[in-house]
Amino acid sequence: MDAEATKSPVAAAARESDAGLAPLSPSPEDFRVSGESVEETGPIRHRLDAKEVPPGSAATGTLVFQVSEGKEDLRLSFGGARPVALEEAPAGRGAEKPAGDGHGHQ
Repeated sequence: MDAEATKSPVAAAARESDAGLAPLSPSPEDFRVSGESVEETGPIRHRLDAKEVPPGSAATGTLVFQVSEGKEDLRLSFGGARPVALEEAPAGRGAEKPAGDGHGHQ
């Protein structure tokens, strides 16, 4: 697990799970985004690859949140774990456009 991944609320919950030797059972409802002048919200779309994650294991997935454009100081939380700052720009904002027609053609 890389250094950035260990800062995530999921990683924190996984470490707590490892300490108690209990599997982690993530669901989309466990994930929340909040921030200054942003009402806490859950994902609008998701794909979680595992129903249960045993101690010492990892899982992947995708969560999509909808937040008004221009909002800053966003935080992601998982379950009761401490929220962490989201530092990257959302898709489409601040991202470079691909060369070519946008469909992978040069």
